[in-house]
Amino acid sequence: MRFRIRILVALSLATLTACTGSDGEEQLVTDGPTIALAAADALNEVESVTFTLTPSGAPAFIDASGAMAVVSAKGRAIVPDAADALIVVAVGGGALKTEVGAVAIGDEAWWSNPLTGEFEPLPPEFNIDPRQFFDPQNGWRPLLLELAEPTFVGEEDGLYHLSGTASAERIAVVTAGLVQDQTIPIDVWVDPVTALPHRVEFTATFDGNETNWLLELSGYNEDYIIEPPV
Repeated sequence: MRFRIRILVALSLATLTACTGSDGEEQLVTDGPTIALAAADALNEVESVTFTLTPSGAPAFIDASGAMAVVSAKGRAIVPDAADALIVVAVGGGALKTEVGAVAIGDEAWWSNPLTGEFEPLPPEFNIDPRQFFDPQNGWRPLLLELAEPTFVGEEDGLYHLSGTASAERIAVVTAGLVQDQTIPIDVWVDPVTALPHRVEFTATFDGNETNWLLELSGYNEDYIIEPPV
């Protein structure tokens, strides 16, 4: 009798973390806290990723003076301390758009000066360190581990939709400081088998106006080479 009870307990615990899909692969159970924990653990194993960040609505500025607003950013990250990105910015109230390159390796970071096009050390007043857009150790993993009220919303386009509330501290990290002092509802779409996030959406407020953020993640654990700019 005790042996049978132990078997039943073991089977019950197994179903808390995975179930089998129609293709025979084990899938996460549709439970918010379980999905958040699994996604955090999956990110802990990530070695590289490609990311695309797209804000819409009210402008989000990368400089303290509010002269350059982010239109989009696309880059690559190699864990733990290398990343590069090509950032499209709007200047002059959106009348002109230009591209800014950003590279960060170890303790050094560079950007391409939008006036000269030449790479130079990143000035401290600019928030475009590309490593922070995807930082699994200090950004996304603790954000998911600390996510308040994680809730399974449903399955959409083959991904599990998870919602919850992220702390101001974690949001500041994953937006490279572009969003400050805001506790924000956030939506994350993860692969039901690997638990890796593929899309993240949230809305932040700037001077009473809302900026919508879309982060798309792909190319996990592919081979990238990121070198200092010449």
